[in-house]
Amino acid sequence: MSSKLIGMVYDGFPSGGSEFDVLLALADITNEDSGRCDPSVSYISWKTRQSERTVQYALKSLAEDGWIKARKGGGTYGTNIYILNRRKIEAAAVIRKAEYDEKQKKKRSKSKYPTWDEEFGVSVSDDAGVQK
Repeated sequence: MSSKLIGMVYDGFPSGGSEFDVLLALADITNEDSGRCDPSVSYISWKTRQSERTVQYALKSLAEDGWIKARKGGGTYGTNIYILNRRKIEAAAVIRKAEYDEKQKKKRSKSKYPTWDEEFGVSVSDDAGVQK
């Protein structure tokens, strides 16, 4: 299990739905050392609570969009091997986090409530606690 990879999928994947669920399931079972996993479609289906056909569509979509690479039949018991594109996942996480932070910054700047500095006349970063 790769908790760092799971966190990056949560932070970076641009939408919800079956693709998100499948990518999250793959991140959960990816080997931390080798970066690969080879679950069966039925296992992913069980883990994501989706039909096998939905999982197949999601896997195809993830591969076409470059989130994963799939090698047919090379895994345990003839299952496919999946390798997650860590660079893409990490880059998407950084971008979405920056977009979220910017949105929050704008939201705070439009707030009708005063900031700590405006309310109390003391800067939070002011070590001495001296009023302005």
